[in-house]
Amino acid sequence: MKRFTRMAGRLCRLVSIVSVLLLSQHALAAGTDAGTTVANQAQVDYDVGGAPQTFILSDPSGNSVPGAGSGALTTDFVVDNRVDFTLVESGLLTHTDVTPGETDAFIQFTLTNTGNSTQDWRLVFTSLTSADPDVDGLADTDVDMSNIRVFVDNDADGLEIGTDLDFVDELPEDGSVDIYIVADAAVTLVNGDVANMDIEAITADSGGVGALGADTTDDFGSADTAGVDVVFAEGGALGDGRLNAQDGFTVSSASLTITKTSTLISDPFNNTTNPKAIPGAVVEYVVTVANGGAQDATNVIVSDTLSADIDLVSDAFGTDEVVIDNDGTVTNCTEEADADVCEFTAGALTVGVAAPAAGLDVLAGTTMTVTFRVTIL
Repeated sequence: MKRFTRMAGRLCRLVSIVSVLLLSQHALAAGTDAGTTVANQAQVDYDVGGAPQTFILSDPSGNSVPGAGSGALTTDFVVDNRVDFTLVESGLLTHTDVTPGETDAFIQFTLTNTGNSTQDWRLVFTSLTSADPDVDGLADTDVDMSNIRVFVDNDADGLEIGTDLDFVDELPEDGSVDIYIVADAAVTLVNGDVANMDIEAITADSGGVGALGADTTDDFGSADTAGVDVVFAEGGALGDGRLNAQDGFTVSSASLTITKTSTLISDPFNNTTNPKAIPGAVVEYVVTVANGGAQDATNVIVSDTLSADIDLVSDAFGTDEVVIDNDGTVTNCTEEADADVCEFTAGALTVGVAAPAAGLDVLAGTTMTVTFRVTIL
């Protein structure tokens, strides 16, 4: 008995699961295909004087001839086209981070055909401005991406830049496609810049594989026709066959602030007590590189061409001419073109030379200082 009860319980649960799945599929289904002819015919059976009579079939024009061979016609109508779809931001549900100079960055949207006919969709993108509403809580900073293009993954094999079509092609009922706005970030963009984008999907007729059909027009205000009428119903209400969605790009980069200060160290007469900037005096320069951005600054090179009125002090710091403090890591280097990162040639001091030594990195949120001393000639 217990075994039977357990089996019955499992069967009930299985039936419930199947029922939920069937209900879910029914909810997703777009309904009867547009253009389908629905045919029905009524039959009337009756008695006269207690004797059964031959049935009579219905006809749109009326029929009184009994029997199946009466020639009576079915009552037909054609299912019209309910245009219904959704367009939403997808992929990353926040802005896409880009770095200045990056190419082929993208934002992503998904269009789903919830209507009852295969359709095309024409796509139009617009660069937004600070006057437009925020997107994902971010205001546009009045900068634009460049080389903006639209690609649609109609074949469900991922984004193929330069190969995918720029419109939604032959999307069947319940079908979905991913739409990509692809763009380049100019090297002039700075950390924190926001470029918001809008995309509009405009319903178009099926144009055949690989061809965009003409914009679809609805028949809402027209009398019923013998053909397939069109009703725009996107979003569950009468519409215009158009939907918009927004996303954007956020620039994530290093943000460098460069400061150079000078301090008098000594002069030939006062030494270090209240020195004056006279010939023979020593001045200490400090160049500060502060990275307040979200990305590291790599291969940083600090160069300073000295005035003809000053000259680099040799061995200012022991046997070295330059002190580098990179976020607490202190290193010294010499003016010679050797294995360290400093070089003083033809009146120009370079710190962070790429060869033969490695360049310098200033990590996000850190500061590097370069200290050296000169003599007033």
